[in-house]
Amino acid sequence: MVMRWTSVLMRHAGLVLALSLVAMSAKADSVNLSPLQITLGEPVTLILKGHNIEGDFAKFDKQKIRNQFEIYDVDGDSDYMRLVLYPRQAGRVRFPALHIGGLQFDGAVVQVDPNNDVAIEWQPPKNVAYMNQLQGWKVLVKTSDPSLGARMLLHPHANDKVTHIFTEQPVGGNQRWLGNQRMFQMLVGSEQPGKVKVRTPIVEVQNTGNGRPWLFFDETHWIHVKPLPSYLPVAMPIGKVSLMPSKLSFWQVENQQLDWELTVKGENLDPNTLPDPTSQFAYNHAVEWLMPDQNKHEQWTESGLISERLIKQPLRFVSLGLIRLPDIRITYFDPASGKLVDQFIAGQWVFSVPRVVYWLMNALFYASVIFLLLLLVWIFMDAWHKWRLIVAIKQAQSRDEMWQILVTWTVSQFGAEVKNLSFGQWENKIRTHYGDSFSLSELVHALDKDHFSLDDEDVRSLALEWAKSLPLFKWQRVRDRLLAFKLKRA
Repeated sequence: MVMRWTSVLMRHAGLVLALSLVAMSAKADSVNLSPLQITLGEPVTLILKGHNIEGDFAKFDKQKIRNQFEIYDVDGDSDYMRLVLYPRQAGRVRFPALHIGGLQFDGAVVQVDPNNDVAIEWQPPKNVAYMNQLQGWKVLVKTSDPSLGARMLLHPHANDKVTHIFTEQPVGGNQRWLGNQRMFQMLVGSEQPGKVKVRTPIVEVQNTGNGRPWLFFDETHWIHVKPLPSYLPVAMPIGKVSLMPSKLSFWQVENQQLDWELTVKGENLDPNTLPDPTSQFAYNHAVEWLMPDQNKHEQWTESGLISERLIKQPLRFVSLGLIRLPDIRITYFDPASGKLVDQFIAGQWVFSVPRVVYWLMNALFYASVIFLLLLLVWIFMDAWHKWRLIVAIKQAQSRDEMWQILVTWTVSQFGAEVKNLSFGQWENKIRTHYGDSFSLSELVHALDKDHFSLDDEDVRSLALEWAKSLPLFKWQRVRDRLLAFKLKRA
């Protein structure tokens, strides 16, 4: 009896085990692709289940999938794999048939609707480049809503043999009535020659539905990297470089420390390859070089990455006389022409003097500037008083009024002490400072009404003729003003 029950139990156990194996096999060997309708920027998920599917998938030619979809993420274990895929274009996208190990999948059609909130324009780098040459992969992002955030990301499966230099933030753009337009850029290059695969950068845009961000991809790009000419040194910059030294004053003080500023600028090259011109400053008995202070600055623009090496070179001129700063030569390899380019800057000449001499020269310079300003002020004032004198003479009603106008003008030129001069004294004063003239003598005679009986109009004509002949500038008047100032100080 016991043996009969044992036999029954064993038959049932075998049946249960067989059914379990069949169920597990059915569960393991499966392929699922979903969803089949999305908006551009949204992913589809591929689920693979099967025995040792991880090993079989590693041997599978993934280019079949990458022809239409970008493989963004892959995770799982030996019997389960999950792939996150993004289509690159809108439309009816055909997912290929798969044969991976024991799995069979006949393929499917994914309907990718256009994204009405985001438009992407890709500008990949050229197909040919030199070693260590950096090229820009540009992306123009247009969004319907300016508030939609966007950034650039590195592909999670980026080639580690490729140099990637980029910033997540836009490098340029503007807001228009059609929406927001932003430019992103990533510099890519390789240190090794040959055919190099470069994964697309990723543009992430905030989803208007506050869900998972939209991700956008370009095609994988292949670049043929050419070797550099054999005559180039190892640290040669590959790309345009320019040097801008600051100009020092010609007059320098002996043994006084000063900073000589130099800026080395590079366009679309590795900032670490910018040359250091201070290495060319050899020993000079007339110049003492101190330890330079160097800083690097990078700025992204729509044309690419602008790198700067900012140098403050402290120095002293330890000799007197004429001294020449060293010549500077900057050399770089221009990938556009395939040739070496030299920028040569001739050394500046300076003149070193003792500190006392420098102070005296400065004092003389500033004194000259002040003197010239005084001259301009005096010329302006004399012109103003001359114009007022001519206007007043034209408006005078009598001979006595014209005489008072002349006295007022004279006081403006020489001070209040000339207010009570006689005709003769006034004539001598004017002749002494402005020179003799026939119109002056005629005017004084006409003003003396006790001896001459000219009418007022004739006197007015003589006065206008004399007033218009007055010079705006005479060195003698400058000397008189300086002497008057000196007497007042005494």
